[in-house]
Amino acid sequence: MKALRVTFMATLVSMAMAMSALAGEENPGSPDKCTSVVSEQLKVLDVNMASLKNPQWLTDNFNHRGVNTVSGYRFYGEPPTCTNGEIAVEMNAQCGISDVYTTGECRIKGAPHYWF
Repeated sequence: MKALRVTFMATLVSMAMAMSALAGEENPGSPDKCTSVVSEQLKVLDVNMASLKNPQWLTDNFNHRGVNTVSGYRFYGEPPTCTNGEIAVEMNAQCGISDVYTTGECRIKGAPHYWF
C-alpha cells in the first residue's frame, strides 16, 4: 500500500509540473537564462556582450485572473561604440528572439534603429 501511495504521489507531481509548463512560466527565476541566446545574437552583429555597459534584463509579465505568467524578456546594453543609446533584444518566454534594434544615437550595422 505504501508503494502504491508513493507511485500515486509521483504521478501527481509529474502531472502538476506538466500542466504548469503548458500554462506558461510562473515565477521563472532570473531572465538571464537567455544569456547564451542574446550573446549569440550579438556576436552576429559583431558586438561582444561582455563589453556592453549598463546591461539590463527585464521580465515581461501577464497577469490574468491573479496568475502572473511570464510572457517574455528584454535585454538592453550600451555598446562601447555608442555614446548615447543602446542595443535591445526582445524575446518570448522560451528565449526565442522576436526583435533586435538600437535606440538613441546608437547604430549597429545589421540592426534596425528605432527613434524612441
